[in-house]
Amino acid sequence: MSFLHPCFDHKAHYEVPRFHLPVAFRCNAACRYCGTNTDREFIPGASNRVMCPEEAVDSLAAIHHLANDAQGVVGISGPKEPLANPETIETLTLVREKYPHVLRCLCTNGVNLPIYAKTVRHLADSVTVTVNAVSPESWEKIYKHIVYKEKVLTGRAGFERHINNQIAGIKILSPFAKVKINTVLVPGVNEMEIKEIGSLGKRYGAVIHNIMPLIPLNGYGRFPTQMELQNARDRTPLPTFLLCKQCRADACGIPGNQESAAELYRKNLG
Repeated sequence: MSFLHPCFDHKAHYEVPRFHLPVAFRCNAACRYCGTNTDREFIPGASNRVMCPEEAVDSLAAIHHLANDAQGVVGISGPKEPLANPETIETLTLVREKYPHVLRCLCTNGVNLPIYAKTVRHLADSVTVTVNAVSPESWEKIYKHIVYKEKVLTGRAGFERHINNQIAGIKILSPFAKVKINTVLVPGVNEMEIKEIGSLGKRYGAVIHNIMPLIPLNGYGRFPTQMELQNARDRTPLPTFLLCKQCRADACGIPGNQESAAELYRKNLG
């Protein structure tokens, strides 16, 4: 199977459709920038509703060309954390059975990645891991807490568990799936850690780095300037993906033909 993914390859971004199935309704991280409780078109990760696995996979039948299109991508990115929901694994399994020729994609914050990595490597062709911090100081400014094995972890304990789980999962997955690192650029918080984040990803097998602008939801932070965004992208040692739309969890279609969440935010509220 060729690997043409619109969130990894700039040419495919304008040619290959992606279909996000919104089956993840639980979360295990409290991100200070999260806005998925609000269903507006410019909220990354938002969805009109959450589907059960069977309904989500059945919805693909309405996309007539998918069954014969070897380059479609079916992904799970939300609306909450995919790997906090066993429905994600069930959905990917059903997609593999019914549409074995399409690429399967998963996005995760990495908290539960070591738990599921050996299963995910058989189900996903690509995995995106959001790594926002490599220091406890920055981590605490971005996350209130994480939940791991039913324990709420904050501060240094939360940071260490989070980053160690991300590394462990990437190491397991990278020989089997294309791994992308996502980083939300938070001005004044993590811009000086971008090089180390990219180096970490490269060391353990990631192939590309997507550095996205913070969308200032919930009164948290501000948009990075274009110069701040470019400077961050210049720091990472990984190749960079430059066209990210910061998609909804129910996104459908060719991303290159659609406006980004940041563009829509500025148009509506900016």
